[in-house]
Amino acid sequence: MMSVTLHKSIPYHLLEEIASQCSRFESEVLIVKDDYIVNGRNLMGLVTLSLHPEDQLKLSIEGSDAEIIEHILMRLLN
Repeated sequence: MMSVTLHKSIPYHLLEEIASQCSRFESEVLIVKDDYIVNGRNLMGLVTLSLHPEDQLKLSIEGSDAEIIEHILMRLLN
């Protein structure tokens, strides 16, 4: 599991892009904030996380293309 600290607000259109990118790949992507765990493909789940600057997230990415989606998510979240 990888930890990420957000340095910016994550607007709705960026959440859409995250869900879209996660859906393009085979790997399972789980995003954890506090006690909430959501699938990266689930836009409504991402919205419920209410992401703000300085939030601490954990990413769990498992699958054959995990490195690719990890790189994409890090670019989108930072």
